[in-house]
Amino acid sequence: MPAAPALWSFRVFVIRHRGRKREVEVFSPASHLGARFAAGKADDEELSEKKVEGFDQWLRTRFARRSATTGELEKFYNGMAEAFHVGADFRSALDLVAPGAETPYFRGVIAALYEQKGSVATISGLMRQFPGAFNNVAVSMIEQGEMSGKLEQVFEKLALMTRNKLMISGEIKAGLYYPGFIGVLLLVALIIVNFMVLPMITENFKMFHTTLPPATQALFDGLTFLSGHPYLAFLPLVGVAWAFMQRRWLLSRRTTQRLIVRLPKVV
Repeated sequence: MPAAPALWSFRVFVIRHRGRKREVEVFSPASHLGARFAAGKADDEELSEKKVEGFDQWLRTRFARRSATTGELEKFYNGMAEAFHVGADFRSALDLVAPGAETPYFRGVIAALYEQKGSVATISGLMRQFPGAFNNVAVSMIEQGEMSGKLEQVFEKLALMTRNKLMISGEIKAGLYYPGFIGVLLLVALIIVNFMVLPMITENFKMFHTTLPPATQALFDGLTFLSGHPYLAFLPLVGVAWAFMQRRWLLSRRTTQRLIVRLPKVV
């Protein structure tokens, strides 16, 4: 029989040092001790757990991010490469990279890797259990590194690949600033035209006892209906937000894939 899936839970630790304190969240299937390890406490710091239960526990678990960021993956791969370079074992390497985790999910992954190392023979086998952090390419490269004895070089290569991905993502986001600014201006212009200019034009037509063109009249009727039911204006935003949250599910549907394939391409 297949093993039952591990239960992920949210834990919050309070780390104190010289009168200052910070809270560290860990979302993990690991035990309490594994989660404490992933909190990244230094030797001169004190750690205690903050009780999280009931609705607070459900809410944090329900809306917790379930994927690693590109930045923390780069830190992880770099840290693992440096640790293996000086001859550290796997658990000691995890101790080095744990403070670099940025999200509760990835801290939880580190906690599970630390705890399950004794029950899984290979590092690649461990990482394969967490597809939200390590994709198939990374797992396959680590598996080859274990077989060839060049795990340090593999982690260095993964760090370089992740850094390049981070740079490309940053350039793409920077390139979207200007279109986003133009889109906001266009939206403001449409609101002004439809709700201020168009009613004035309509009143001028009424003064001269002239009927509006059918297209203009239909647009005006639609705006009048929307003014009486303003909540309908949020439906497109809700639809876009839902599509964004369910993008992986939508892109995996055959109908969606057929539509994407049939979209006209501009060369």
